[in-house]
Amino acid sequence: GKTNLLLNFICNKDGIPFKNLYVFSRSIEQPAYEDLRKQYNRLERSLGKHIAYFYSSCKELISLDDCKPNSLVVFDDCLMEEQTKIKDYFIRGRHKGISCVYLSQSYGRVDMQVIRNNVNLLCLFTMNMYYTKRVYQDFVGSDMSLNQFEALCFECWKTPHGFMSINTTAKPQKGKYMCNLKKKLNVK
Repeated sequence: GKTNLLLNFICNKDGIPFKNLYVFSRSIEQPAYEDLRKQYNRLERSLGKHIAYFYSSCKELISLDDCKPNSLVVFDDCLMEEQTKIKDYFIRGRHKGISCVYLSQSYGRVDMQVIRNNVNLLCLFTMNMYYTKRVYQDFVGSDMSLNQFEALCFECWKTPHGFMSINTTAKPQKGKYMCNLKKKLNVK
């Protein structure tokens, strides 16, 4: 689900553009990250420089000022850690050309004032109706009714690992809502 989608953003030529990668994850030993680390080790040997950094804890998070410009910074399963430094990335990171990805199992526990309000792309995997309604209130509102939004979510979630994405910078008829980042969803 989430980790595979992240790998697509990292490895796909149409994914997130960046020059340096930082991954902070309590589950850094999972096979997907190990494979990614191996790929980057080979790339770094051919480039002759270090461009990818993998950390087994969000507690090891470097300050924003120490992060290289034009970087992708991944916060995976960092919800239980101190959020002050992470919030700084979401507030000031864009000025350094830093893109952030925050992976979490719990939408409701992610900081709304800073993190949720500073995202450009929200990817929603299957969630209960309580959190679906909260996403609706936070990001959808006047674009459609709650019933329409729920129906679009279910359309995306009916396939294995399916997800709905909300591009907060797009207009409703111009790709704001997509299923698996492939199919634009019609908003009436």
